[in-house]
Amino acid sequence: MFRFVALLCIVLACPQCQENCALPFDKAVVVKFLDYNNKKELPDSVVFSTVVGKGSGYISDTTVRAKDLIRLRLNPSADSVTYEFKRKKTLKTYTATLYYKRTPEIRNPDCGVVMQYANLRAGKSILIDSVAIGNTTIDENNTSKPHIVFYIKP
Repeated sequence: MFRFVALLCIVLACPQCQENCALPFDKAVVVKFLDYNNKKELPDSVVFSTVVGKGSGYISDTTVRAKDLIRLRLNPSADSVTYEFKRKKTLKTYTATLYYKRTPEIRNPDCGVVMQYANLRAGKSILIDSVAIGNTTIDENNTSKPHIVFYIKP
């Protein structure tokens, strides 16, 4: 904890250093929803009207098709985040809590601390029938394969 605070102080004391750094990659967990009954993609009619990440600051501003890959932001100040996927048509709200380990890392002294995430796992869920973890490490390279697959009964 002391190292993290010390690193944060160094970064805040050097605002001109941050101007020379590219924006950090917005690390996200890639999730996919599949039909629990046949393990196939959900129909286009299954749409989430709202996706909310409690503690991550993420709120979708458009509807999200359940069959698409969905990128969910993590909470850099906690080891878990809970997401709600709301369907307006059926009034169902699917809830999933994701747990992970956070490790602060300095890749470049001029750019400050970057949070690394690992040991991804799914915790309690509501209305999600089954969960499969595909990759437990969240990094910049994985944007096209789901880390987690949620199986639901539409």
